[in-house]
Amino acid sequence: MRNNNSKIGILIGFFIITIGLVILMVSLINKANRPTPVPEINQSELEYNESMKEYNKLLFDYKMVRKTNDNYNSNYLISPLSLGYMLKMLEDGAYGNTRGQISEVIGNYTLPKIVNIDKKISIANAFFVNTSYKGQIDQNFISLIENNYKANVMYDNFTSPDGINNWINGKTFGMIPRALSSINRNSVVNVINAIALDIQWKQKMKAIETHSAKFTKIDKTSIDVAMMHDENAFGYMENENARGIVKHYAVYDTDTGTFETNETVNKLELEYIAILPKTNLNDYINSFDQYELSRLLQTVRTNDSTTDLKMNIPKYTYEFDLNTIKNILMENNITLAFDPEQADFSPIKEGLYITDVIHKTFIDFGEEGTKAAAVSIAALNDGAAVEPEKQIIQIDFDSPFLYLIKEKNSTNLWFFGVVYEPTTWEEYNKLIEAAKKEAERKKRGY
Repeated sequence: MRNNNSKIGILIGFFIITIGLVILMVSLINKANRPTPVPEINQSELEYNESMKEYNKLLFDYKMVRKTNDNYNSNYLISPLSLGYMLKMLEDGAYGNTRGQISEVIGNYTLPKIVNIDKKISIANAFFVNTSYKGQIDQNFISLIENNYKANVMYDNFTSPDGINNWINGKTFGMIPRALSSINRNSVVNVINAIALDIQWKQKMKAIETHSAKFTKIDKTSIDVAMMHDENAFGYMENENARGIVKHYAVYDTDTGTFETNETVNKLELEYIAILPKTNLNDYINSFDQYELSRLLQTVRTNDSTTDLKMNIPKYTYEFDLNTIKNILMENNITLAFDPEQADFSPIKEGLYITDVIHKTFIDFGEEGTKAAAVSIAALNDGAAVEPEKQIIQIDFDSPFLYLIKEKNSTNLWFFGVVYEPTTWEEYNKLIEAAKKEAERKKRGY
């Protein structure tokens, strides 16, 4: 009997232990499957991150447009393509975080095929090297830009901007004759892109129909302008935000370099798009992106038997200097490239950093077609340049001043004076005449 009770006790004990182990295992499993608490999210931080995600979705072109529009409220013109070529060459010449920042801004920017049609279309790249650094530039990089960008590699002593200006003048068909007013003689290299168009409309406008018409400016005042008339634009487009037109340029055969009206394999087709926002111009531009343009283009109604499109559009000619381009690039987080201590352009040469960026444009829009040009220049210096740039200083003593006469290496003043009223020109001439008469008198011996 006693043995039976002992066995029952052992069984009960084993059962209790088993139940305890099961409860413990279930508890551990539930704990493992329990979701990790989500930390509180700062709402302003979330909104900022989302806005940056949206901004980074923008194509490079529209980033440049928005940043430019933030700084100007008068005629401006930029060439994202020209800037894109310049930045892509810099990207290939950069390394590490410097390259990373440029890549983040330029994104998957696809460059078009380089086209050159004599005196009509030109896309040209150049790599100007200071002759003082000849032999110090990495030959692999030179080969890369020659092969990938068809870049002209040239050597210049950088004592004047004439060499670079002459190259740009030729590549822009004379539309940008003096891109540089001066040059830093300590620049190591200048990375340059130049683009030029001098192209005709597929269907020209008639100069005889150009007339005077009112144009309302942004401040609601009006001016009389030269207004062109056109009934041959390709199509009309409109959505809830804006309305506009599409007009085609003549098609060029890139093999023969001639106008081509028939279908060809290698052709270049450019079009002109003009947009009139229905809302505030600045607000529209600041929200304008590749999606809005795509939406507009989807509404195009061609000028055919069902549509009779009549258009009046003003002539315009102007040049523009995007003198804020360096700031725009830095605001887009290209900062390391401008830092002498952190920039890494070692694929070109150790120690380089960007000192200046220039972007200038020109446009002439008329009945026959369009002339337009752009140039983008990045000047790179060596952080250990051998000698500083000579600064030209001029001082004109054209108001009261003080003067003193003292012995060198002594603090003793021999004379100290102030000039409030110098000798007049009339008094000076009288003194000259008196001196001449005195010399003549002595010459005659009396």
